[in-house]
Amino acid sequence: MDPDGLTELSYSWGLGVNTNNTTEALTLWQGLNQALRLNVQDLVVIGDSRLIIQALATHRLPNQLKLWHILGKIKLLLKSFHSGQLFNILRDLNGESDQAPNLATPLSKGSLFLNEIENFSPIP
Repeated sequence: MDPDGLTELSYSWGLGVNTNNTTEALTLWQGLNQALRLNVQDLVVIGDSRLIIQALATHRLPNQLKLWHILGKIKLLLKSFHSGQLFNILRDLNGESDQAPNLATPLSKGSLFLNEIENFSPIP
């Protein structure tokens, strides 16, 4: 979303079967990549996964190897922005993001729709 709250980009990405935390991390990774593609310089991340936001804010990575790997990639991407802030929001207050996973459920693994146009993005 832009600073006025208008949607600049929406995407749905078929991730296959993953844990909630892995899915949240992969989704953040893809969002950061898309923000870089759009030349975003200043970024505010509002997420409802406390584990993901805390891991990135405190630089303490979890013990799960796959999640550790993805969060390491996210930390590198965050360095590409002029400024970046991370905020945790209560899941109950994040209704828009709760609807988003339903759009990706029927997608095949790696399918990526950017503003409803199909692409492909391998899962790291």
